[in-house]
Parts: sequence; C-alpha cells; structure tokens
Amino acid sequence: MRLSHWFTGRGDSGITDLIGGRRVKKSDAIITALGNIDELSAELGACRAVLGHDHEYSTILHDRQKELIALMGCLASGFDFKCTHFIDEIIKKLNEKIQMPSEFIIPGCNKVEATLNISRTVCRRAERSVVAAKAGEDIIAYLNRLSTLLFILTVATKDCKD
Repeated sequence: MRLSHWFTGRGDSGITDLIGGRRVKKSDAIITALGNIDELSAELGACRAVLGHDHEYSTILHDRQKELIALMGCLASGFDFKCTHFIDEIIKKLNEKIQMPSEFIIPGCNKVEATLNISRTVCRRAERSVVAAKAGEDIIAYLNRLSTLLFILTVATKDCKD
C-alpha cells in the first residue's frame, strides 16, 4: 500500500479509520491490538539490528515482519490470515538443531537473546489483545506460534556473544 500523504487530521478527535471505511474510537480493542502488533514488528526490527542483517535468524525475523503487516491488514478488515504453516516449518527445523533447556531461562545472557525475549513478551501481549478484540482464531494461532518461535530463537542465541 502506498501512502499518499503524511497526515489527514481525521484522527484528531480520537476516532480513526479501519480498512473498508469503518470508523472506531482509538481506544477500541481492535486499535489496541493493531498497536501491539505494530510494536511487535518494531521489536523484531530491533532484534534484526542487534543480530546483523546477514544472520540467518535475521531473515526469519524479517519474513515475520512482512507477515505481521499482512496480519494487521487482515485484522483491520476482518479477513482470514492463514500463515501459521510457515512458522510451523521453521519450528520443526529448529527443533531438530536446538536442544530445549531443562530449566527456565532468565533473560539477559546477551543483547540478542534479551531483545528476542522482549519481542516474545510483546508477542504474548499482542496475542492477548487480539483475543480481547475478538479477532479470528487464525490470527490468534499465528501469534501463539510466533511467540513459540521467538522462545526457540532465544534458546538458540543464549550463548551468542554481543
């Protein structure tokens, strides 16, 4: 989608537009969910910046950012979002390579792991807000899988050096 100008002024009264022209209060649950997903995408961008854009996990995260943009469009318009299978495949491949921990991980081993853990918690918040907005189960499932993927990546990077 190409943006035609920087602002419209239509949101100055606390009301905003959804795809399709429906107007809702900025305090509406759907707007909260969209904001949390937007924040999640920004956090994934921070992870990519810390990882370095040539790292294999950076590509995984960048692809998820693109999916999140599509997910926000589906959430704002009421369309279905069927992308969970992409994450399922990645999780299967990583599970073959990475041994899961036998105890809880305290975040903060290094910058990469810490930013991934922040992203994971933002993802969980986004998931809760999507549930509160009564969005489709396909969107909830996607965010649930994404948080699992982010957890696996935190395990994979806990021994990385900054």
